[in-house]
Amino acid sequence: MTGRSRSITDITAKAFSTMAPRGYKRNIAVLMNYAGVDEDVDIWLGERMFLAVLLAVMGSFIPRTLQSYGIAFVDYTPSLLALFAVISVLAIFMLAILLFYSHLYYVIDERRKRVEAILPDFLLLIAANLRAGMTPISAFVESSMPEFGPLEEEVRIVASRSMGTESFITVFGRLTERIDSKVLKRVVGLFTTGMVSGGHLARLLETSAIDIRETQELKQELSASTRMYVIFVLFIILVGIPLLLSISIQFLVKLTTLKSQITTASLGEFNSSLFSVEGSLEPEFVEKMTYVMLIGTTFFVSILIGVINEGKIFYGLRYFLPLGAIALVDFVVCKSIVEGILLSLA
Repeated sequence: MTGRSRSITDITAKAFSTMAPRGYKRNIAVLMNYAGVDEDVDIWLGERMFLAVLLAVMGSFIPRTLQSYGIAFVDYTPSLLALFAVISVLAIFMLAILLFYSHLYYVIDERRKRVEAILPDFLLLIAANLRAGMTPISAFVESSMPEFGPLEEEVRIVASRSMGTESFITVFGRLTERIDSKVLKRVVGLFTTGMVSGGHLARLLETSAIDIRETQELKQELSASTRMYVIFVLFIILVGIPLLLSISIQFLVKLTTLKSQITTASLGEFNSSLFSVEGSLEPEFVEKMTYVMLIGTTFFVSILIGVINEGKIFYGLRYFLPLGAIALVDFVVCKSIVEGILLSLA
């Protein structure tokens, strides 16, 4: 029964995978390979396409739900409701696909980091085994340890595929097939060149390990030097902006209350545009726009943090949701605190 249910699920997933263009499917297959996902690309992609469609259908009810709770920036008409429903469906579908793509991207990046972190130790172990008299392939296989994580898995897979029938250059070069690391590819290329030209293997591996370790130390120093910039930006977006916006909204509330109590006749010769009703901003509108502005600001701040930390725009998107949630909660808390302080002073 379980096998039959699984076959139905696989058939459904493959049917939904046909929604994806062939180029996108090939790209996903490459990413799955680098992420170490050993699963049929049609089934993997189809399951996520089905989930994206399901979320998009659920998202079509968002405008009607907002209207029922009185949350709206404009007056909803049937045509606007239909338009917003279509926009919600497309936006949520694309967002779901982006999240699935991002998950693969971050898995690949995490594997790359783990491999590059222990790559110097791996190369030094190979060099030590070579100096101990082992053959290159034996030194390569025996140097893999469970603590090496993804690298140990790939070494085991590569060694099982070669079965001792291939040269060490070919076996060592296969490491780059499932690990997307420029450092690893550079080491493999340098090692292959040294092997062909008759270089000393152990010395070449030790030199490469030392160079990689020095580069990693320089990156750590650079990251530490830019950490204060990240802390400052986070303080501004999570504390400064919510506090200032909450004060501005309370100022508008007090100003609106004051205008409702003062008539034009009572102002007399002190009548000023400050109390003019025409063209004034409503506190409710400003509060709604504050939420939009906080979400937009946290999005660009997340990108900035990704660029500062890793030099990649896409890497910063993982911070968007937590930063956005914290900024919105901080704004609500600051608004309540400022409102309470003003009420106590009154």
